[in-house]
Amino acid sequence: MKKPINEDLEAFSRIKLPQSVLQPIRCDMCSKPLPKRHIIHKNICQEPPEHKFCSKECKDKWCAQHTK
Repeated sequence: MKKPINEDLEAFSRIKLPQSVLQPIRCDMCSKPLPKRHIIHKNICQEPPEHKFCSKECKDKWCAQHTK
């Protein structure tokens, strides 16, 4: 005996995906999804203490923007 299609769809919708699949981590400067190799800038005096960037250029632009 087959299950109704509605039950199969409900079971599929209960699957939980990791946060990185639902909303990928993004660059703090340009908001592009981060590649596997990305740049992390840590400064414990800032809130949040860790910033992530897709490239060195984005990190440099971000730093220049925040030093003014």
